Amino acid sequence: MFQFRALIASFIGLLFGAVAFGGTPSAPAFEPALAALADLSTGPKPSVFLRGNEVVFLPGESITLTVDIQPNGHNFPKTFFMYLQNMDSGEIRYFNIQDGLLPASEITDLNGESVDNVQAFPVPGVQDLTLLGPGGIVGGALAATNDLVGNHQLVLELRDVSGRRVFQRSHFPFAIVQSIELLPAEIVNDAVLDPTRAYFLDNRATFVREGASLTIPAGTYLLGQGVGALIIDRGGKIFANGTQSQPVVLTSAASVGDRRAEDWGGLIINGRAPVNIPGGVGQGEGDTGAFGGDDPDDDSGVLRYVRVEFAGIEFSPDNELNGIAFQGVGRGTVAEYLQVHFNKDDGVEFFGGTVNVKYVLLTSNADDSLDWTEGWIGKAQFMIVQQNALDADNGIEADNNAENNELLPRSNPSIYNITFIGGQPAPDTTQESDNGFLIREGTAATIRNAVVTGFGQEAVLIDQDATIIEAQQGNVRITNSVFFSNAAREPQRAEFDLGSNTTINFDLEGMIMNPANRNRVGVDPKLRDPFNLISPDYRPAPDSPLLDVNWAQAPPDDGFFSWVNYVGAMDAANDWTVIWTNHAPN
Repeated sequence: MFQFRALIASFIGLLFGAVAFGGTPSAPAFEPALAALADLSTGPKPSVFLRGNEVVFLPGESITLTVDIQPNGHNFPKTFFMYLQNMDSGEIRYFNIQDGLLPASEITDLNGESVDNVQAFPVPGVQDLTLLGPGGIVGGALAATNDLVGNHQLVLELRDVSGRRVFQRSHFPFAIVQSIELLPAEIVNDAVLDPTRAYFLDNRATFVREGASLTIPAGTYLLGQGVGALIIDRGGKIFANGTQSQPVVLTSAASVGDRRAEDWGGLIINGRAPVNIPGGVGQGEGDTGAFGGDDPDDDSGVLRYVRVEFAGIEFSPDNELNGIAFQGVGRGTVAEYLQVHFNKDDGVEFFGGTVNVKYVLLTSNADDSLDWTEGWIGKAQFMIVQQNALDADNGIEADNNAENNELLPRSNPSIYNITFIGGQPAPDTTQESDNGFLIREGTAATIRNAVVTGFGQEAVLIDQDATIIEAQQGNVRITNSVFFSNAAREPQRAEFDLGSNTTINFDLEGMIMNPANRNRVGVDPKLRDPFNLISPDYRPAPDSPLLDVNWAQAPPDDGFFSWVNYVGAMDAANDWTVIWTNHAPN
């Protein structure tokens, strides 16, 4: 009955403490109710990372599963549950170590006990522990079969001692498909992909031409390699309408464990909204097409619950693709619930246009996380940046036009409720992650309800005289925000500073600290687990100062922004990143 301890011990030589085995487990030194309350603290959480061997399987292929767990000093025993979920039907089937995959009607913990009699264990530290596959402690490999074609996920949950409240979870999402098909180089008529198939972007771009549309149903996987990229021309449209349980995934064609940033190109959308490039039309990076025009309401389609991973191929020196490039895209386009993960260049970049975005997660991207230039005047709300300090630049790199800082329309986005997490919660001169906000080249901006923490240099750096003039005129507004633990890498530098390309004396710190702007500096935002790259929790703790309604600024009631009464991208209860996002490092 107590094979879970014995089996894990046989793999890692680990002897659990704190809970006695061999009969009825002895009670921990605290009552279960007290343990559950302790789990609500802001203390460390374990990191849990599940990974399979592929993300797309053909019938007849085997699905294996391994797990890494880092206790991170967490002392409270946990119960362990593992299940397979069919994302099409919602059916859940649990595993235990005695019986493997159980019928849908049975629910046990991994040790085979019912929820009313669960076994609590100290959280082990394990690496590359096989759960499913040859020698797996829960069973052999799963078989991909024709009757299972669709989206699935394998989930490992660490629950509290009651077995009912999920404390930490990791999921491995994957698809079983009938076939993998090559996308054509051009789509000239309306096309609808089949979610029972995956699609290959094989070392060349696929262009959706003017007048054509590409519909990508929920749960569809596109696999890229080399210079493979998906490009929407001006006048073309994309309808990538995923769901929380079945996002549209554009990812590397490499096997899990071998995926890296720069494995393939990325997603580029060209529209006919205004840009401030002379002549009104620009040419996209990497020969990705013309963009720009005179229609601020231009509609390039829908991006909803879309994940772009391991992209950003370099076409030539200093010419890399962004994860998602919005090039002259208009506000008729819907863009919400987007993640860009491990891109070699910027996460998301706006080249002019008027497109609005909502619920955006940018993780482990190597250059700037959010970039705008050439006249972007859109809106953004609920955005999270988490940088990996091994390869990262600025949280925001904001420009108007580098060649002529005064060109119109001037970049001037309105941004509310963002949480920007740099890669350095402590001094480390070997790591990257530079400025929280680099605002330059004459851009204007409104940024409110922001959290900026963990950046190695300045929290806010303003450069070029044209930008300072905009700030002096009240067109660079940073209010109702929290700045904490920045500039650790270079403590001799100010947290708020001017760049080297300025001749105008301007008191940036005075602007930030003006009581009328209601910013707070040096105040711990008390985010739950923001620097955890594998299984983060971006929510504020229940006692976080971000939840003080007296410091938040209500966004405009304009039909786009949602009303909020907190600072940052999340409140304490609702995590909009769950299920559809991915933090896998490879």
